[in-house]
Amino acid sequence: MNRWSRGENPFADADYSASWRRPPVSEQEWATLRERLRDEARRWIDAIQQPREMNDIELTGIIGSIAHLAYHLGAIRQIDASTRGPLATD
Repeated sequence: MNRWSRGENPFADADYSASWRRPPVSEQEWATLRERLRDEARRWIDAIQQPREMNDIELTGIIGSIAHLAYHLGAIRQIDASTRGPLATD
């Protein structure tokens, strides 16, 4: 979505099967991946806060991307306990 917000067409060369790959990573690689995800999420927040002209399909895509991102972040939290943050009792 960040590529789309910059005017690119990220869907033309998208590798949807890549999301199902779960290669082993070291602790450092996992930390780097989480940092990159955080940076992309921040860029997306910045992108959707900027007023812009868009058609109904683009608006629907933006709204859908927010729900889809929330789903994936929740899945990551379920998969890796280190991403869960503090418990309510902490």
